[in-house]
Amino acid sequence: MPLRKEDLHPRIREQLRQVEATWQPMRYRDTLLAIIIGVTLFAALLSISVQSIKVPAHVLGFVAALILFVLIGGAVLYFMQRAARVPLLQALGQLTDTVSLSAGERAYVEVVQALAESKTLSESTRRDLLPQANALLEHWLQLEGYEHQLRGIAGTATETDLQRLRKQWREATDPVAREALQQSIEILRQRLHQRDTVEAHLQRVAALKELILQMFSSLHESLIRLQVLPASAETVDVHLLYLRLSEVQSETRAIEQALQELQVSVR
Repeated sequence: MPLRKEDLHPRIREQLRQVEATWQPMRYRDTLLAIIIGVTLFAALLSISVQSIKVPAHVLGFVAALILFVLIGGAVLYFMQRAARVPLLQALGQLTDTVSLSAGERAYVEVVQALAESKTLSESTRRDLLPQANALLEHWLQLEGYEHQLRGIAGTATETDLQRLRKQWREATDPVAREALQQSIEILRQRLHQRDTVEAHLQRVAALKELILQMFSSLHESLIRLQVLPASAETVDVHLLYLRLSEVQSETRAIEQALQELQVSVR
């Protein structure tokens, strides 16, 4: 059974709907415009012919019936085209050409395209792989959200600021000024510690995003090889994909928990 748009990740389905909403009306318009132009030219030529030469009544009747047939056929074609669904591969190609996708979204679409094009992959393997690809994209989107939130609480404290405050503290002679500077130094140290913690989580997010990209690439390359070497149609290691996906899920949950703790500490 071929892949259906309904089986894809909701994010990609929504993007496909947006693309088709702007693309299909253009196809409808082009079809209708071609029909109108064709019928108009035909009618104009017929009118010129009738005025210049005497045309038998039965010929005029035949031509009129032909024009009516073209009009009805064109209308049927127009409404059939409106009702027809765009093939999945064509829709995905239009999506990658017109929408600025993230690296994870583009890698996911490439995997789906390879799945849809595969003629040798067993139905059971296909059913196993698409949900895993959906899960990988879901984790990618979660990680992108966490990354955005982490950058929002990273702060702007720097080691240069700390060195500047320490220099001011050493040069200060007024006891009150020194006490205020000491408190500023302690606050800045806490901010730097928070920044370092956030940076560590950002590094983990970046590493997990890279892992997801590599998993997508590995899966895509395996599917491409199957098109050339169909005898190895069962060489896609679904079990290994499950294991790696489980690792990504665990790490993503850990980042989510750490982010919640950081947000609490910032308040």
